[in-house]
Amino acid sequence: MENHEMLAALEGLTAPSPVARKAALDALFDMPLLAAGQMPLLDGAVARLYLAMQDSDEGNAQVAVELWDVTELAMTRGALDELVLMLKRRSADVRAMAAEALAQGLKEPSVVVVVVG
Repeated sequence: MENHEMLAALEGLTAPSPVARKAALDALFDMPLLAAGQMPLLDGAVARLYLAMQDSDEGNAQVAVELWDVTELAMTRGALDELVLMLKRRSADVRAMAAEALAQGLKEPSVVVVVVG
């Protein structure tokens, strides 16, 4: 698949329907680059895959965890910013996933959060 197809599949991870998110995960899983453990380290890609690991559908969440493990991605500060933006999505399911992903992402050792007070 080409880059635009990968981007479309990544955006599909934020679809309101669990069935659509499953189709997006399946498309990502079938991509040769991802199967080889390679994924562009873009904040949006990291955020969407991390979001998918918090899917309300356990099957979807498990597939996302497998993809995360294969690609060996790490949470980034920019990906956390992307997750914050996802809290504004229309879908309650996606907002809940984003909230959980944000909470989990803040615990990742790869993220350094500086609090200025």
